[in-house]
Amino acid sequence: MDPDGLRAFLAVVDTGSFVAAATFLRWSRGMLRRRVDELEAVVGVPLLVRSEQGAVPTPAGAELATRGREVLRQSSALLASVREVAASATGTLRIAVPVGMPPQAMGLAYAAVRAHQPGLRIELRFAEHPVSLLVSDVDLAIYFGDEPSEGPWVSEEILRMPERLLASEAYLRARGTPLRLEDLAAHDVLLRTEPGDESALPLRAGGRFPVVPSLRSADVHLLRSCASLGQGIAFCLDGGLLPGVGAGPELVPVLDDVVGVDRVLRIAMPAGFSEIPRLRAALDLIRSVARPLKPRG
Repeated sequence: MDPDGLRAFLAVVDTGSFVAAATFLRWSRGMLRRRVDELEAVVGVPLLVRSEQGAVPTPAGAELATRGREVLRQSSALLASVREVAASATGTLRIAVPVGMPPQAMGLAYAAVRAHQPGLRIELRFAEHPVSLLVSDVDLAIYFGDEPSEGPWVSEEILRMPERLLASEAYLRARGTPLRLEDLAAHDVLLRTEPGDESALPLRAGGRFPVVPSLRSADVHLLRSCASLGQGIAFCLDGGLLPGVGAGPELVPVLDDVVGVDRVLRIAMPAGFSEIPRLRAALDLIRSVARPLKPRG
């Protein structure tokens, strides 16, 4: 059975639609549909009931989804053992991280790894969806967000960070400080988003407030740098993981009692990988580095 076809099928089952599955896997819709069609041809029975509202598994599809996840878990464990053999020679740990992680934080993390495991080489891959690179492309994925949907991986929370509106004092002196949500219409809003996100700010009391951003990006470092340069009010992550990020003056919160939310930083890996000595040591190191970090405010 083609592993990619199984991954495509499980992504459709987990997300409920081909569109959402293609976005999650970062595949084209055409490729995703071909993989699922080929899998159904091999199995010889329909696996999905498709409609304008999405896709749900048939009884045969539900059975394949249950057993297929275990197949992928076993495949992940096999890949882990093979990688471990290769790692003894290459000493390479492949990690996916979100785009826009500040160079200072990445430099400190790399220095910590080298200090504890000097023989280990690091390969960093930046992605808007780090979890999508698991199983075949990387050993570990560090990302902001909820626990991934059921699949061949495990995840744990390592840190919580506030996400809030931030601006430089120079910008606020020149343009004025917003006192109400409606005042943001007169300002340049720089918004941290991921693909598919709506242009809206989460409110502490619940709900979301729509905005028309001057800049949308998943790159936290870019947004904070632009805000420090007086280019607008940035809604982005702000906490102990991001000391001294961006050029220019320190950023100050805006409408902090109204707008904001806590974001969770997680680490995920294919199921079974946590028992590999090399990755277990990396996990312990990541936990120890994250433990003393506390968000500001």
